[in-house]
Amino acid sequence: IEFGIGVGLLENRHFGQKDMGSKFQFEDRLGLRMQLTEGLAVSLRYMHYSNGGITESNPGLDFINVSLIYPL
Repeated sequence: IEFGIGVGLLENRHFGQKDMGSKFQFEDRLGLRMQLTEGLAVSLRYMHYSNGGITESNPGLDFINVSLIYPL
């Protein structure tokens, strides 16, 4: 199980068509990792970015990430 809260700084406050309102963002993260074999694992992670309402424009971004992990 993985979880965390942190801060981030965007290079540009526009992400595609969204105006994130600020380059300063908060990040929330929640994830699960399952070991399938001795060398193979899979993980699922949800991440949310938001400026926490410090500016009027605060659309937020949500990401879901699936990873297959195999060390070389």
